Amino acid sequence: MAVPTDEFTWATDTNHTDPPETWDGTVTKTAPSAGLQATGYLPSQRPAVNTWNWLFNVVGQWIAFLANRFETVTGEGELVYESVVSRTVIVDLQSSQEGKLSNTALSWSPSLVGGTPYHALLSQENSAVRIFPLNSYLRHGCVITDIEVIVQPGAARATTNRVQFDFYQVVHDFVTPAIGAATIVATDEDDGTTNTQVIGASSLTKSVVRGTTEYYVALRAGNTGGTNKDDIFGFRIKFNDPGPRNF
Repeated sequence: MAVPTDEFTWATDTNHTDPPETWDGTVTKTAPSAGLQATGYLPSQRPAVNTWNWLFNVVGQWIAFLANRFETVTGEGELVYESVVSRTVIVDLQSSQEGKLSNTALSWSPSLVGGTPYHALLSQENSAVRIFPLNSYLRHGCVITDIEVIVQPGAARATTNRVQFDFYQVVHDFVTPAIGAATIVATDEDDGTTNTQVIGASSLTKSVVRGTTEYYVALRAGNTGGTNKDDIFGFRIKFNDPGPRNF
């Protein structure tokens, strides 16, 4: 069904303008009493004009309120918020994926701190890679603004040997079809110390197109990550959300 083009409005004037009628200048709408709203009109009653106008006016206001939350510019008919909402979502570390094709021991393992299970990842190999798919956390049409990862390098390393952050996108072509190439949207690395720190990307304006594009982050341990083990403690995404979508 197409989005209607006619708007429903009723009794939008405050007062009647009907000279020389006796009701000229009187109010067009009167809210019914709480008792009448609870019981409704009886079969023997004739609804008062002002109450009837109030009812249709309120219905029209609610229809307009809801209609303003539909995206009509593109004709998609999808719900949007009155204004964009900024959101922050935590990415589950343990749902990330190994960045290698072999079935050997894990290159990143759940970390233990003080002998207690800790929801973190610890590198087990040099330059070990961990993949974090992001699509399931993002709405179609949202705009990614920041990606932040809390890490603690296991050693102070020279640049290019440090813990590496790469944010990728892959555009899939199902029409031709063609193999999509992974392109880097943003990159970062640790600061060369063993301090607990945040790496990632800020001030992004990446619009999400879930129907064609895959988004993920690859985190690579330092070149000595097998012996000087690197920790990943937390991961979050910030994005501007235009409103609920179908997917």
